[in-house]
Amino acid sequence: MGYAFQVVPFNELLSSSNELSRLEKPLDRHQALKVGACSIIVIDHSDQCISGISEEKRCLAAWVRNQRSAVRSVRYKGASSMRGALNADISNASDRTKSQLDWLRGNAPELRRTAELRLQEASRFVSIDEARGYIQTYQREITKIKSAKQAKTVTISFLIAGLVSLFGSRLLGCLLFLVALIIFLLNRDNWNSIKEAERTRQSQIHEMKQELAIAEQFESELNPAPSIQTDETIKPSIVAIAKDLERKHVFLEVACRSLNSMAVSWEQLAEEVLSDMTDLPSIAHNTSREPRAEQAFYTSSSDGDNEISLSVRVACERDIDDYYFRLDLEQAHQIMRYLGYKRMPREWMTLSMKAEERISRFLAEQFGISYEDYYWSSDEGEFKAELLD
Repeated sequence: MGYAFQVVPFNELLSSSNELSRLEKPLDRHQALKVGACSIIVIDHSDQCISGISEEKRCLAAWVRNQRSAVRSVRYKGASSMRGALNADISNASDRTKSQLDWLRGNAPELRRTAELRLQEASRFVSIDEARGYIQTYQREITKIKSAKQAKTVTISFLIAGLVSLFGSRLLGCLLFLVALIIFLLNRDNWNSIKEAERTRQSQIHEMKQELAIAEQFESELNPAPSIQTDETIKPSIVAIAKDLERKHVFLEVACRSLNSMAVSWEQLAEEVLSDMTDLPSIAHNTSREPRAEQAFYTSSSDGDNEISLSVRVACERDIDDYYFRLDLEQAHQIMRYLGYKRMPREWMTLSMKAEERISRFLAEQFGISYEDYYWSSDEGEFKAELLD
């Protein structure tokens, strides 16, 4: 016998606080969205707990009265011992709940303050509105992970039960093994996709930590992605693309890092992907720009007795106030070595957003333009600088 909280989200506060404590300090926008969303959830649950303790105690008192009344109605021969045991269970449940409410009264404000500090960490990269808008995606990912863990637990339980049953009934044991096999086959792809997404996320975070250690002086906030207007007729396509992206990447932060996006939902990411698919012709076929010009960089810097020199010839086009640069992977490697990188990407797809930003800043400095005055984007070595309005 146990009492279920009716006003205070006690279990939800504990689980969200534990999840927040496991989240590392945000290193980029996508991590910050997760930390911010979890912090807001903890703050909301803490407020509900702090304001609902008195009402919860009244509900508990009513529950105790109803349970004792039901116990008194138990009338049969030898029922006195049963009534005594039931009353003891009611008293234990009431005392346990009162202890939990007293714990909340003393600890919920502290949990709230901790969540506020974590929210300040996230605010370096995202706004509170963006973090709140990410809550639905975050909760969906948590539910997906919990469901996968529960399915694994059920599978293991059936396997153990089947193994034990084999000693008593082979038929029952085989049936239990069959049920476990069916659950395994139904969830295998989902487990593998979650495992691969977790591995990719950890790899991305590890790479970011290495880059921050190499070039901490280049750390800066990412520019927000431009808002995207979509036509009503392409909404079904956006929904389909969003489902495909979620099925492929599982976690939104993994997809955003892989696709160089700042989206806060799968639908927004799908809009960006659809926009790229229906974009204007590439710069190689646009005849409205001035002819391609080659510009060479001859830059050097020294550090003690070690001198680092760089000589790179970069193709540049200009369209009114916009600039278009073309680098091959070897040229990018030379610039990255000059900037202090030790590990080089094997292909453009593995080039991180931070490295793209630093290369863009380098190009802006060499061509004498202000990085902050332009919106920068890149795709397979095509670096584009569009003048901000």
